[in-house]
Amino acid sequence: MAALPFEHPKLAMTAITTPEDFAARLDAAIRRSEKARVIEHEPPVHRPLPPTGPTPRPMNAPGEGAMTELEILRTIQADLASVKTDVASMRHDVSALNKQVSSHTRLLNVLQQDVQMIRAAVNDIAN
Repeated sequence: MAALPFEHPKLAMTAITTPEDFAARLDAAIRRSEKARVIEHEPPVHRPLPPTGPTPRPMNAPGEGAMTELEILRTIQADLASVKTDVASMRHDVSALNKQVSSHTRLLNVLQQDVQMIRAAVNDIAN
């Protein structure tokens, strides 16, 4: 029971002022706010930017640069291969994070047990 105030400390604040001091500070703040200037400003007009790059068109549209179905499939396969590589890399990162978390969890458990033992010792001393 004697250690309870130390486990949950109270927050307190004390201010020593005189009524004249508070009034003077309030008057000074009012004078400063009256000196504030308003800056007149018109925001600039934003115009939409023109599109860049080639004009988009359906993948099966005829004309220059049109892709055949085989080329489309190869492009998709290449994209999927890079996605698979990224996923494998993320699996490795997640595995490393899991190891770190379990290491920290073990350390926190040890520290928690130490705190419990210290609290028990403090309670024994207080009684």
